[in-house]
Amino acid sequence: MLTQQNQQLSEPSGKRVISMDSYYTRHALGKHVLEMTRGETRILGTCRLNYVDALTRSALEAAVFALANAVRASWKLVAALELVRDVKAAEKAHKQSQKD
Repeated sequence: MLTQQNQQLSEPSGKRVISMDSYYTRHALGKHVLEMTRGETRILGTCRLNYVDALTRSALEAAVFALANAVRASWKLVAALELVRDVKAAEKAHKQSQKD
């Protein structure tokens, strides 16, 4: 369904955001949607805390704590971070891309 929308509206805008309030939304789903739509569609939504990896968990727990006594309908944006296995190679590739 998500990729079908991208095929029907073929003019790239880079601003397609799907809002999802699903119990099973995961970072992996967002990565696959981003890949299938060639970077065109992004997902904004909720996910279960036990589906969050350790790298993002501390930021998410801090946001939940900050919202504990907040006004109703308040929200916090938390970025989903990805683990980089070979940091030195990633830094080298980044520096090279900055030179080009």
